[in-house]
Amino acid sequence: IILPGSKNTIEDLVALKNNGVAAAVTAAHKKGKTVIGICGGYQMMGELIEDPFEVESKAGKVSGLGLLPLHTILGKEKTTLQRTFTYRRQAAVCTGYEIHMGQTAVTSARLEPLITFSDGTTDGCYLNNTCWGTYVHGILDNDAVINDLLSTFENTAAAYFDYRRFKEEQYDKLAALIREHVD
Repeated sequence: IILPGSKNTIEDLVALKNNGVAAAVTAAHKKGKTVIGICGGYQMMGELIEDPFEVESKAGKVSGLGLLPLHTILGKEKTTLQRTFTYRRQAAVCTGYEIHMGQTAVTSARLEPLITFSDGTTDGCYLNNTCWGTYVHGILDNDAVINDLLSTFENTAAAYFDYRRFKEEQYDKLAALIREHVD
């Protein structure tokens, strides 16, 4: 299960709770299913999200899913950064980007950071192979991350696939199509 980013984390979390998706996610987690949170999804996985400036919601604060020991406080300023990092202390250099409101603090020292940025700072937290989160979008575009995720499943040996090259080829095809049909 991948909980993606959101432009309105608190209201989206409330909707997930109201429509039963939140209960299904926590039940799946308890059964050992993989749950990953990216950006707003990462915030949702925590214990509490506060919005003291009512940037996203009049609710002020809402309890999270409680899957990770996190506390998020939404702020007025949006963080937007291109990032280079290593994933779980592996040697491979990965890339992604941040675009989020607020700061998230991990409230348990027993968790390891998920990624280490090139400047030495860290982000995200890793509970185990089936539960982690980060602010970094594009994290799943990195071979080191995908290979680590797939390592928990049986029979996942596959031929090498260069996702970045594939993605660029798709952009090139789209650009060619637009050049051909748009004056």
